[in-house]
Amino acid sequence: MQSPFTAMHAYHRPTILHHSIELPADFKTEDFLAFHRRDPQSVAEQVGTRFIRKGLIWHNQPACLTIHFRDQTAVAELSVDGPSVLSGQNKLSTMVKRMLGLTQPIEAFEQTYRDHPQLGPLIIRNPGLRVPLTATPFEALTWAITGQQISVHAAIAIRRKLIQRVGLHHSCGLMCFPDAGQVVQLNEIALREAGYSQTKARTLLNLSVMILENRLPLDDWLESSLPVDEISARLLSIRGIGP
Repeated sequence: MQSPFTAMHAYHRPTILHHSIELPADFKTEDFLAFHRRDPQSVAEQVGTRFIRKGLIWHNQPACLTIHFRDQTAVAELSVDGPSVLSGQNKLSTMVKRMLGLTQPIEAFEQTYRDHPQLGPLIIRNPGLRVPLTATPFEALTWAITGQQISVHAAIAIRRKLIQRVGLHHSCGLMCFPDAGQVVQLNEIALREAGYSQTKARTLLNLSVMILENRLPLDDWLESSLPVDEISARLLSIRGIGP
């Protein structure tokens, strides 16, 4: 049976956005690709030797993000199954830079800790090391909830089942990692069938409701100067989210 999410978006003319980013000389492409290569079934991500293709939600519409690595340039293309907003180009640039870890102040970190007895040798052996990030804060939080107290292998399988349970496809064939709007349409039973414990299912549903009600403005926090301690306190107040 076709997912209602798929049927809803099946016949829109796609919108294509492009953006190119110059990469630092020490950028570790393989580290970034390995982060997104974790699911061997590749239901929502396809990773090659020099590219990644990822299904996601973009302004409530299925989208496919492709990043090609060419010499020292990351060439990003976003195909949206429907019209995009005027600010889409800037948002795409911001998202890709964040995913690549280019917003992380690694030069300052390396300078500060280069002489540290434990960190110093690691920094010397791994210059330019960045932490690859998910496309959205919601995906990151979902992954954190999913992976609590279980193996990475088990968490990947549950994540895959969540994506399949929502069943939202982009026109390229990839499934899309859901956002809060899709997850909240599921129920606790559906999440339990996907492999979530009762506590994790309730936490994920509660988190999704709070985001939709703007009690957790995750996307706004990306652009704000709200102190990290305050964000942390608000997240820790949610039952099921620990340090």
